[in-house]
This record gives sequence, structure tokens and C-alpha cells, in this order.
Amino acid sequence: MNLGKISPFLLIALGVSLGLFGFFLILANPFGWKLNLPSLIPQTTTTTRTGEKLPQGVVQAPTPYLFLPHGKQTYNIQGGEEKVAKISNVIYDPLDPKKDTVQTITATSVSKEPVSSISLTMFTDNQTKVYPMTFVSGTKLKGVWTTSFTVSDSYEETYKVSFEIISDLGNKATQPMPLR
Repeated sequence: MNLGKISPFLLIALGVSLGLFGFFLILANPFGWKLNLPSLIPQTTTTTRTGEKLPQGVVQAPTPYLFLPHGKQTYNIQGGEEKVAKISNVIYDPLDPKKDTVQTITATSVSKEPVSSISLTMFTDNQTKVYPMTFVSGTKLKGVWTTSFTVSDSYEETYKVSFEIISDLGNKATQPMPLR
């Protein structure tokens, strides 16, 4: 057999075979090699985010919650059914407020009927609060509404906003916006 005329297919097959053999050899560990594997058991007592100490051998699980972007965030809302009115743009300043700090939420409404009021319902871990929004610019058919409040609860598990729009004719539209 001439070594210069080995098919590329055979070289690839040989490489794959050797790679698989090596992989399964490592998994089986027939020679009893001592592999340095990371340990999940802490060496000392650790503390959680809330400051409580964990017993020896217990590890805190990573947070299953989404991390939010920092600072001022703008969301444009496309589509949806506009029976009476809808929110087309929302600005959170900041989106990730710390407890006992001020958060400002500004929303742009688009409506078929003049809007008389918009209220924002904030759902957090332990509270549900309703905040009236103030009309700041535009028209009652396409206007900008805002509210500011002091954040009084955590939002690690639940962080949802819902807008309730009421027209001059008394018609209502509710538009939820889950953040977490």
C-alpha cells in the first residue's frame, strides 16, 4: 500500500476513531488516574445574599432569575390589538432600582378615543401597588404619561407592570408588561 495515496476519508475516520477511543478511555479511567475535579462542598461556612450563614457542606444554588439591564431602558411595543387604546413606548428610569430609591416610568399611549387617565399597577415580590400617571405632553389621542414613586419592595421573583387606560367615554383597556 502506498502511503501517499491514502484516502482523505480514511484519515478522517482514523482521527474520529482515535478521538472517541481517547474520550471513552478518560471516562472509563481504567488506570485509576486521579483527576482533580472541582468540589461543590465549601471549605468554610458561607453566607447568602441575605446575610444568613449556610451550614458546612451546603451550597447556595445560583439564582434562577433573569438579570435586568442597568439604568434607563426604553421599550417600544409593536402590534397588539387596539380596541380602545394601547401603550406604544415605555421608559423605565432606572429599570433596576434599588429598594428605597425613586423610579420613574413614562409611557406613550395611542388611542382611538381621548384618554382621560392611565394608571400603572406594579407587581413585586410581596406587594401590588397602583400608581396614577400624569399627562405631560402630546394629545389625548397620542400622549405621554409619567409617574414617579419610591420602590418599597424587592423584585427578585416577581416584577410585572400593567397599564390601565380609561377613555373619556369610560372604555377601559389593560395592557400587561411582565419584566421578570
